[in-house]
Amino acid sequence: MRSPKGASAALLMEARRDKITILANVALALEYEATCRRAEHGVAAGLRPAQVGVFVDAVIAMAEPVETHFLWRPQLRDPADEMVLEAAANGQAAAIVTFNSKDFGNIPLQFGIEVLSPVDVLRRIKHEQVTEHLSIAPADVGESRGHTTRQSRRHQFQPVCGNRCF
Repeated sequence: MRSPKGASAALLMEARRDKITILANVALALEYEATCRRAEHGVAAGLRPAQVGVFVDAVIAMAEPVETHFLWRPQLRDPADEMVLEAAANGQAAAIVTFNSKDFGNIPLQFGIEVLSPVDVLRRIKHEQVTEHLSIAPADVGESRGHTTRQSRRHQFQPVCGNRCF
């Protein structure tokens, strides 16, 4: 939303082309909406509140719902990142896509989940020439959260995104 020509926006375009799937549980979708609706994000994106609402609705509508069956808290340094890890683990994500990989450390690897930057995911899509389906769920909604990606049993690459607006 804030950077329409950035890597996160490019990932959303890949989701629209069905090359990736966005994963989100209810908690993550609600935090994503609340963060994107903060005035500073709308102003930075040059959007009116109604336009922000349309954007958020579209992103959430693209998301594959993830039911949270298991909670593994606490695992991470930042309690606000726990919902990202939970969405990724419960959604069988291949990776968490974030600009702040240090916040997740090596913990996601214990769940078989990589931590990647949006640029790294785009490189994989380009190099793999879409031989696998990529799924993403919002984890980078706010100032410091990330996305999540995963390799599912269906050979899909599904990232979960943190708390920064796209």
